Amino acid sequence: MESIGEKLIKARELKGYSLEQVARDTHISQRYIQALEQEAFELFPGETYLLGFIRKYADFLGMDPQEMVNLYKNQQLQEQPAPIQELLHPTPRVTGRMVGIAAGVLGVGAVALVIGLFASGIWQLPERETPVAEPTRNGQMVHLTQNFLEQRFFTGDAVSVPVEGVSRVIEIVEVGDAVVLETAGLRETVAFGDEVLLDLTADDLLDVRVRVVDDLPGSDRSAVLRIDRSLEGPERLAVRPGSEPAAQTGPIGATSVAARERETLVLQEPETVQPIRLQVTARDVPVLARLQTPDDQQQLLLQPGDSLSGEHSTWMQLSLGNAGAADILLNDQQVELGEPGEVRVVRFAWTNQFGPGNPRLEQVPVY
Repeated sequence: MESIGEKLIKARELKGYSLEQVARDTHISQRYIQALEQEAFELFPGETYLLGFIRKYADFLGMDPQEMVNLYKNQQLQEQPAPIQELLHPTPRVTGRMVGIAAGVLGVGAVALVIGLFASGIWQLPERETPVAEPTRNGQMVHLTQNFLEQRFFTGDAVSVPVEGVSRVIEIVEVGDAVVLETAGLRETVAFGDEVLLDLTADDLLDVRVRVVDDLPGSDRSAVLRIDRSLEGPERLAVRPGSEPAAQTGPIGATSVAARERETLVLQEPETVQPIRLQVTARDVPVLARLQTPDDQQQLLLQPGDSLSGEHSTWMQLSLGNAGAADILLNDQQVELGEPGEVRVVRFAWTNQFGPGNPRLEQVPVY
């Protein structure tokens, strides 16, 4: 029976795909593709990511994703040691009587040997050494003085970011299987290789982008973070949410990078204003999604098949770490935000509520 790695290699070679082409078309890192084919499953940050990559790679090759997942799980079970081996080759049983006799003989001999060594002066009691405590690393405060900063951080470190003349702090609470950040009283968990947009002032305006540059956690519980203030200026929201109609926010979609330019889209023009209902569902790989309204915000790392939903009467803002890897329904209408691997932040809001004409539900780009 072929293993999962053999099946993947065979299917890829039959289609004439190179590893580089697969990585480019699936947006899966080439080293992860090689790890799947070589069955080096320990290289993945967790089984959730591994299963997502298996599904996506199998689907790309025209294979049954669920069948490949089942094959992986069965293969893992078969590699575990079978209990029957312990029955066929039992460990010899040592009885309490045997242990007692052996201990008595050894004890008498040991006592005699120790007395002889002390009497001859060959052996002396060593002086007790004071145990030396292992050095602990104190957290460091790093000050962001330019538009971006990229360096290695450890648990307990912090970054000071000036926003509107006031220093705001991002704490690195923990570096483990993921990176846990805390700012303005809120905690954000960022997977390795992923990123998050942070509101440092608790005013519903996004201030900085933090990306975990490392793809996998290391043994020293540290991570390279890139902290970027590119959301300040033209890409930072020009008005407080709800203070003006979304169409009048002007600079929201502005950017100096032509490839990132986006226009406001009119999605619906019903006769009356209806609640905005939004649902985001991850497809084949985990997706970091953040949903904000004037009253609430929620952020989740959606596993394949998981959904995040919300409803509000005026506006909702959606941030996606991988815009092309999620299905988005807005009032039962399918919405496309971007390509796989692209970060997108958009706001859905009602405008023209008082005429002339029908109210408009618009998609306004933030980033």
